[in-house]
This record gives sequence, C-alpha cells and structure tokens, in this order.
Amino acid sequence: MDPSRAHTGGPVGATSKRSLFLIIFFAALCGTLVAFLLIKWVTSANDTKPLSPQEQQVLSDKLRVIGISYSASADAGATLEPAPYTEKGAVRTVTFTERELNRMIAESPEWAGKLSIDLSDHLASARLAIPLDPDFPLLGGKTLHVHTGLDIRYQNGAPSVKIVGVSLWGVPLPNAWLGELKNKDLVQEYRHEQGFWHGFAQGVEEIAVQEGELYVKLKP
Repeated sequence: MDPSRAHTGGPVGATSKRSLFLIIFFAALCGTLVAFLLIKWVTSANDTKPLSPQEQQVLSDKLRVIGISYSASADAGATLEPAPYTEKGAVRTVTFTERELNRMIAESPEWAGKLSIDLSDHLASARLAIPLDPDFPLLGGKTLHVHTGLDIRYQNGAPSVKIVGVSLWGVPLPNAWLGELKNKDLVQEYRHEQGFWHGFAQGVEEIAVQEGELYVKLKP
C-alpha cells in the first residue's frame, strides 16, 4: 500500500475536499443573499419625504449663497445681471442638515434611490446602491450595496478625515483591501502631496459633523 495514498485518503480525500469547498461556497452565497435582502429592506425605509415650504426656502437660501439654484424652474426664467467682483461681505460658512442632503439626492435623477447620507457626531455615513451588469458572474442584474463611514472633525489646526470602514452587502472589507488606510487620517497622510487632500487642508478653516448636520467654514 502506498503510504502517501494512506495519508491523503486517495480519491476519497479529494472528494471530501471538493464537498467541503462546495459547502463553504454555497454557505457564503446564501449569507450574501440574506445580507442583500436585509440591506435592501433597511435602505428602502430611508426618509426622503418632501421638504415643507419653509424647509425648502431655507435650503434654497443656503444654495443661493454658493451660486446654486435649487429649483430648475428658477433657472429657466432667470437672467444673469452683470456685477463687479467683490469678496466684501462674502459668506464663507456652509451648513446642511442630513434631511436637506438626502432630499437633494432624492430629487436627482442620477442618484435618487442609489445614495443616502447619515450624519452623527463626527461621523458621516453613506449607503450606495450600484446596479451590476447582467453579465456579472452569479450576481448579474443584482444591486451591489456599499456602506461606508468617515470620521470627520477639525483638530490640531487642520481638518481630519478617517475611513472608519467599508462594507459590501453588510460584510466589512479587510483593512488590507482598503490599502491599510482604515482609521488613518487621509489629510495628514497626503496633505504634503500636491493633490486633493493638500488643497482640501489648505482651504478649510473649520469643519464639523454632528447629529444631523454638516458645517464647513472656508478660509479667505
């Protein structure tokens, strides 16, 4: 009798390994589908009720400060009057509530039903739904659900942005898959490079996320 065959169990051992692989594979697939259904149910309950006339006016005023018209009908008949440039009396602070952000998303043809924002103390969380191509293996035609969180605050004289985590279908991704950036301050990590984070750090004087609200103050 071949000793190596005795240790491996020959064809029987190979069959057991294949069976174990199939069990693990189908267990993982079932878990993924259950997570998908749960997340789909939770995200469908997101509050995107229309703003009241008073809330809509407040949002319009905020957007007008940064040169954006909230109402498309307002853009249609608007005329742009010439005016000399001045920064005297310019507003450098912007504050948006979670409800305002989600309502703007709900009214966007591109993002409606695909993105939602949650604001809590120092934490900005986002849920994103990405339709998968019908030819995608196994899950073609389904919707990929991504849930991510950013720790945002202002400390040590600079803005701080850290990735709290990223989940796919409710399954947290390993830190290694995120480039070992989990819980690292992205601003401090990249502020000395010429790019987005450098410009972001140079332009923000103060930033804060609290329950239901985002506040940003820009430098002159």
